[in-house]
Amino acid sequence: VIHAAYKPGVGGRLVALKRMSSSRLTDPAARRLFLREASIVMRIEHPNVVRTYEVGEADGEVFIAMELLEGATLAELQRAFRPRLPLPIALYVITSALRGLHAAHEMRGPDGRPLGLIHQDISPQNIHIAHEGTVRILDFGIARLLAEDASRSDAVRGKACYLSPEQLSLGKITKTADVFAMGIVLHEALTGQPLFPRLSPEAAYSAILSGRIPAPRSICQDIPPEIDDVVRRALSLMPSERFASAKMM
Repeated sequence: VIHAAYKPGVGGRLVALKRMSSSRLTDPAARRLFLREASIVMRIEHPNVVRTYEVGEADGEVFIAMELLEGATLAELQRAFRPRLPLPIALYVITSALRGLHAAHEMRGPDGRPLGLIHQDISPQNIHIAHEGTVRILDFGIARLLAEDASRSDAVRGKACYLSPEQLSLGKITKTADVFAMGIVLHEALTGQPLFPRLSPEAAYSAILSGRIPAPRSICQDIPPEIDDVVRRALSLMPSERFASAKMM
């Protein structure tokens, strides 16, 4: 549950206050995941990642106080610009989001070792554009840390139409899974069309695993060939054939 709240004191400000819903307060696993997200977002400081001010507990309830963003998600922006975003806007939003994603991927622990953070839920709903134009990555609720987690997962996590093949097959997941998701987001921003079917999760999964992805230029011929190449490489079925990092993309 997210509220707008006022944080008093010197430099008082409006914040977004994220709380656990009352139905989950007594669930130890939900509480552990919530506190895990808090521990992750507190470590990331980058202009293209939503900023976290405080993590705390009051009356037995945990909360995260984050910057209150005014603007629109990429999903909302795409609906406003139908049939599709102007090319310069699409590229600006995606390159900004990639910078934030790269900063998250490169996050290190107190000992200086890489934590191996993977967002796992990149989608237009989790990319925010403020009124003044700043782009931020949101929602690290299901992120994983390779330094702490096993390389395999026991469940498919994330939005059905923005998952990588390795997430679906429960294989080894690296930061190139987020690169694949950003490739989907860029494809859709450029063409104005969903890349994978949304009738059911199963239909989306089948399409993703097939590896048959139409080139953006086959849908919109005015997309520059260089951008078409970027999308196609990001959406390679094999992780080793994608960009090795968000920065490289």
